[in-house]
Amino acid sequence: EEQRDGTLEILLTQPIRGWTVLAAKFMVGLIFVGAGIALTIGIPLALQTAGDLDGGAIVAQYLGTFLLTASFVAIGLFTSSLTRNQIVSFILALAIIMVLMVASLPQVTIALPSAAAVLVQDLSPLTHFAGIARGVLDLRDVLYFLALISTFLSATYLMLRGKSVSHRSPLY
Repeated sequence: EEQRDGTLEILLTQPIRGWTVLAAKFMVGLIFVGAGIALTIGIPLALQTAGDLDGGAIVAQYLGTFLLTASFVAIGLFTSSLTRNQIVSFILALAIIMVLMVASLPQVTIALPSAAAVLVQDLSPLTHFAGIARGVLDLRDVLYFLALISTFLSATYLMLRGKSVSHRSPLY
């Protein structure tokens, strides 16, 4: 939005570091999706009255959902740094997310050699979310989502940095 309105230059010339702006935008996105996730807490509470639910599995599922949506927010921030148009940014983000999600499906990996199929499956968020959805909180899955988030936030920072530094500068 700042690129389209022409306010990105003003924002980047203020005495605020680029990573602070990026962190604030990411936190706002997390608060937005976190509010949506938090509004669903009433569902397991209502179901608890009808039966005995595993509280640990529910907490793991909420944490997994939060990590998955946080990675989607990071992908969305990255695609919005690539283009001036919000619709194009949305379509790019959706395409990246869909490629990552579809990569682990058996219809895609069946044609690949076994080593490549395992690698493609390990790169998919769906593979890592499946264990968390069952209630198993594995450190490898949490680290995967944190790495995915940091990768796309770093790429976003580099895109912003490339727009604020002269192309002839050694900092570029």
